[in-house]
Amino acid sequence: MSEGLGGRLLDLRQQGEHVHEYTIEVIELTEADIPFRLESSVLRYRLSDEPPRLSWVGRIHHPGVGAKPEDYRKWYFLMPFFVECGVALFAALMTAAVAAVTLLGVPFSMTTYLYYAGFTALVIWGIGKRWGRLFEDRSLLLSINDVAGSGEGVILDREKVDDVNHMVLRRYVASCPICSTALIGLARGEPHFKRRIVGRCEDSPREHVFSFDRVTLEGAPLIQRPARAGTS
Repeated sequence: MSEGLGGRLLDLRQQGEHVHEYTIEVIELTEADIPFRLESSVLRYRLSDEPPRLSWVGRIHHPGVGAKPEDYRKWYFLMPFFVECGVALFAALMTAAVAAVTLLGVPFSMTTYLYYAGFTALVIWGIGKRWGRLFEDRSLLLSINDVAGSGEGVILDREKVDDVNHMVLRRYVASCPICSTALIGLARGEPHFKRRIVGRCEDSPREHVFSFDRVTLEGAPLIQRPARAGTS
């Protein structure tokens, strides 16, 4: 069938919620455009049929992004970063002012020091956690409060179009190779896989855990399953 379509690739997908009904669809990409499939991988992630949407909280935290690269607005997207840096600078200046007044002989309680110093450290930690992961890992898993509806596993992903970087919303899913009928969604890797976005099965999220490669969209088991009896 693939040869009859001029070498175009075919994809077998589950039809809706019917676990025993499948459809064959033509993949629009050519074989040269499909990322290389790793030998150790057991599943391939695909875009969810349900497009991700931000809640009103998510639109405040992550303005200027959408499900399409053309929705990206760089300066809107970076606005929360500038605001957080300004708050951190103000908190640091207030801490320095308290220390300077104390040196002049005006008494301040230890609670005041702890408040300003703790608030400054908390803001700086929040900036490093969110923006550090986004810039270093090239993707950020959004919290459930940032996503509209009941859908989880939405990430901010960096996508390059015509040599220009865009931040887009993506929700990737895959069929669990162990459960067969369950879906795998993206989730945080903690506590066992720190600083990683992993795929967790909706039926067994603690045991059926897979890696997530944002470039190849491949996944491999992260938890070793016991060998079956009678196998070497």
